[in-house]
Amino acid sequence: MKLNLGCSINPQKGMVNLDIVPLKGVDVLADLNKRPYPFKDNSFDEITAKMILEHLDDFVAAMKEMYRILKPCGKIIITVPHSTSPGVWLDPMHKRPGFCFNTFDYFQPDHAASYSYDFQFFVVKKKIKFGMYQPWNWLISFIANRWPTLYECTFLRSFPSIELYVELKKPLNWVNAERKKKL
Repeated sequence: MKLNLGCSINPQKGMVNLDIVPLKGVDVLADLNKRPYPFKDNSFDEITAKMILEHLDDFVAAMKEMYRILKPCGKIIITVPHSTSPGVWLDPMHKRPGFCFNTFDYFQPDHAASYSYDFQFFVVKKKIKFGMYQPWNWLISFIANRWPTLYECTFLRSFPSIELYVELKKPLNWVNAERKKKL
């Protein structure tokens, strides 16, 4: 089973489409700022969250809920505005100023700050995406994805990207005895 989280006007066939607004094709009405989400633990093989996390009050809490409802070895496909995107503050409903290349690394087991979370994901893929309307975007895209810190922390960020694409995988068995003792 697959979940399209915050489907908006883009419901997908073969998926459970969730949104806060009762639009055509929405299967489940729910406010993603309210937890728990209306699904049982380990319900979905795949979750798509396209351009929704930046609208939430607490994106970390949403990640934890997605972890809860995702089956072990399940996949989350996330698309969010990159921090350099010119439209990051265009939408008055955005509550977060974009995401950086390494934002989702914090949820990986080997990240130095992973102790802060009682859930973990493995980053399978990530890519900073650019529009095709500028002839130099192929070069900037290559640099940004090969050396993301160089792109995000230098003048190169003046060549704005559009979005960050990330795929995460829920571990089969996440057991960290030391962490559980501390919690």
